Amino acid sequence: MNLLRRTQRLQFPLQSLTFNKTHLPISFLVSHSSCRRFSTEAEGVAAGAPIEGNSENSGSGSVIELLKMPRDGLRYGKLFGFQRNTLKSDLITMLEGCTLTPDDVKFVYNRFFTPTSALVRFPSQKVYDIGLREVKNGRVYRLEKADPSEWDFTKFYNGKYVLLQGVPARSSLDDIDRFLQGFDFDASSVEIIIRQSLAGKMAVIRFPSQIEAMNATIRKNRAFIDNFQVNVRVLH
Repeated sequence: MNLLRRTQRLQFPLQSLTFNKTHLPISFLVSHSSCRRFSTEAEGVAAGAPIEGNSENSGSGSVIELLKMPRDGLRYGKLFGFQRNTLKSDLITMLEGCTLTPDDVKFVYNRFFTPTSALVRFPSQKVYDIGLREVKNGRVYRLEKADPSEWDFTKFYNGKYVLLQGVPARSSLDDIDRFLQGFDFDASSVEIIIRQSLAGKMAVIRFPSQIEAMNATIRKNRAFIDNFQVNVRVLH
C-alpha cells in the first residue's frame, strides 16, 4: 500500500507545481510585502513622491537658506555709526566684553570704497547680547542682526589691500607698477576701477601682509603719478 502511494505521488502532474500567488502561504505574502516596503520606506522616500533636490528651483534657494542658517552657535551683527577713519581695533575696543579678534570684523564698502557699516561675528547668542548692551550704553553706534550670507558675500580685505585714489585717467598698469616700485605686492592682483562721477581712476592692490600694505600706504600716500597727487589708504 505504501509503495502504491509513493508511485501515485510521482505521477502527480507537473503542472500542479506551478506557483499561484493565491495559493501561497499568508506568512510568505506578508514577508514579501514587507521587504518591498523596506526598500523604499527605509530611505524615507514614498513611492511616487518627488525626490528633494530634483526640482528646478530647489538648487539656488536651498543654498541661500543654508547660508542663512546659524553655524555652531555663531551670530552675526551689522554695526553702524562709525567714522570713515575708524579702525578694527577701535570697534574691538568698544566691544571689549565680547573678546573679538580682527578676523571677526569686516568693513562693508560702497562703490567708492567709503565704509558704510561693519559686519561683526560673535561666537554665541550670549556674546551677541553682551555686544548689543555695550553698543546701547555707548549711544554712538547701532548694532543690528545680520544674516550669515552677508558675511560670506562680503570681501575680506583684512588690511592686506591698498586703495589708490586719484590715479590719472590715462595711466596704465605700468604706471602703477612704477608708482609702487620697491614694494612687495602682487602685480597680478591690480584691479583698475573707473567711476563716471570721478575724474580719475581707482586701483586696488593686494600685498602679502598687513605690514607691507601699511608700509606702502605711509610712504606713498599723496605721492604723484604724472603730476597727479594720489591718495593711498588701507582697506580693512
